[in-house]
Amino acid sequence: MKIIHIKIKWVLFILLVSGIVSCKKYNYMGFTPGKGKPTITSIHTLYKADSLPLNVPDSTIDSLGNLTVTVPQVQGVNSPQDSTTTSGNGGSYYVILGTNLGSTTSITFNDTAAFVNRAWLTDTTLIVAIPSNAWTPNEPNTLTVTTLYGSANTTFHVNQPAPNISGLNPSAAPAGDTITVNGSLFYNVDSVTFVAAGVDVQAQIVSYTPTQIQVVVPQGIVEAFVHVYTPGGAAVSPSAFGFKYVIYKDGLTQYWGGNGGGYSGYNSTVNYTDNSNPPPGGANDIMVTISGAYGALQIGYGGPTISVSTLDLQGIRFAIAGGSTVPAGGQPAQVVINGNYAANYQFTIPASTSGYQTFIIPLSALGNPSTISEVVIQMQGSGGAGIIFYVDNLGFI
Repeated sequence: MKIIHIKIKWVLFILLVSGIVSCKKYNYMGFTPGKGKPTITSIHTLYKADSLPLNVPDSTIDSLGNLTVTVPQVQGVNSPQDSTTTSGNGGSYYVILGTNLGSTTSITFNDTAAFVNRAWLTDTTLIVAIPSNAWTPNEPNTLTVTTLYGSANTTFHVNQPAPNISGLNPSAAPAGDTITVNGSLFYNVDSVTFVAAGVDVQAQIVSYTPTQIQVVVPQGIVEAFVHVYTPGGAAVSPSAFGFKYVIYKDGLTQYWGGNGGGYSGYNSTVNYTDNSNPPPGGANDIMVTISGAYGALQIGYGGPTISVSTLDLQGIRFAIAGGSTVPAGGQPAQVVINGNYAANYQFTIPASTSGYQTFIIPLSALGNPSTISEVVIQMQGSGGAGIIFYVDNLGFI
């Protein structure tokens, strides 16, 4: 009988502990959860964390050719707390109203689990943030609340998140070339634009995947930010497409050529404000008229040191067009940096009927200079006197 008595005492102890635990489970945070099957009556916006207006960077180029990017700072705007909704954005908070919600064990959006904070629930309300990864291209549009006594489902659409741009490849290219915009969430792309000086130029979309967009560079683009628009919002490239350092764009940068830099050519006449041949961007270009058997646009620099490594310069870029005196097959020419003629790059000035062509030449093909002090675009071949060519959008990328 003694052994039986001990067993009975242990049974009573276990029942007592179970009762205490059970009491705690069903009297949490000062309320007793309902034991019926849960219901969802409505969903309300609590706070939209993603209601920030789009930050659109802009850029300026100072007298030394340096690019400065400005990102305006804006404040978020709260949405009305009593707004009933059937859709929401990842990262935003919502209030779920219903019955028998006090014993909630899980909340899922499109089968993606949200964090359940018991301090934010009662038997009639749940406060929850939509997980940032709850959206999928083929989402089931379902919100599910599961409690100890069952589950409740309702139709709820998680909005597509805004896209993200991680980079551009290449970071500079002539008009008509195809570049790749890298990033994420490129679903249902509406448009891609190049934005410079407040002007949007729409680009032709060749193709896109969730992580890459192939677009054609529009005409007239010298330096611009790339914008991607989808139903989820907009994204802006983290850096500008085009130049890192500008020598000429409608005019010479300070300390170059006749603008404080000294010489501007040899065996040639140079006009830095020419508008007789419509340039690819802006109003002016450089008109070079060769006066000897050979000659060049030779632009010297006389300002503070331009460090290739500091500015992360990779190559020189310029647009060039031949005048009416350039032969039908084009005119041989070369590019030289810092007077290093042993490391010249050969190319052909196009005939006048071909219009402007953009050349991008890596600095590795020009002797890998560590600083920049001079740029020469020299005409080669015979019959140089009287040859005319035009240069625009000259700088480094």
